Amino acid sequence: MELIVYLANGKQERFVQNDPAIEALLLADLQVGRMFSNSTIVFGSASNCTLTHSQQICRIDLLTDKPVAMPEGPGARTLIEDEAKFRTRALAATLAMQGGVQPGTDYLGYVCIELVGGHRVLMEVEQKLRDQTQLFTNLNRIIEQPVISIPHPRGGAVLVNSKNIISLSLAPGITEYPKGAWLVEPA
Repeated sequence: MELIVYLANGKQERFVQNDPAIEALLLADLQVGRMFSNSTIVFGSASNCTLTHSQQICRIDLLTDKPVAMPEGPGARTLIEDEAKFRTRALAATLAMQGGVQPGTDYLGYVCIELVGGHRVLMEVEQKLRDQTQLFTNLNRIIEQPVISIPHPRGGAVLVNSKNIISLSLAPGITEYPKGAWLVEPA
């Protein structure tokens, strides 16, 4: 098991656990939804003890070939690790839906979550878009969750501390926006 901890100062810390028995215990005790609820998270071993203020953690990539219990979210989510691939897919989806996605349409979108420290989480989401209210409800629900969990394509999960989200953007956009939205294009 490997942990990659993305910090608010832009740095990353890496930790490993090579003992399958300890890894099984850690995964059995893992409560994804409460991951960042304590004031500190302790990463420890015989050689090192690191205490990190949970509010200073943007994201943790938990890489393992064992199953990780994650709460279900709206729609299917797929992490995209390669930014060029993400941009290409987002552009293709935007061109395919030039006027924006209409309610009642199957939505295949690309979400970029910007985090403090310059970190980003890029993912593909797939769901049926009932109406714009549902979309904004789901987006607000994502931001308001204490932890956003996304399956990692190499096994395991990405655990995002929603307190450190700066912005969330998606492409393609939609045809209907709530009153007060600024109808503008990215430059």
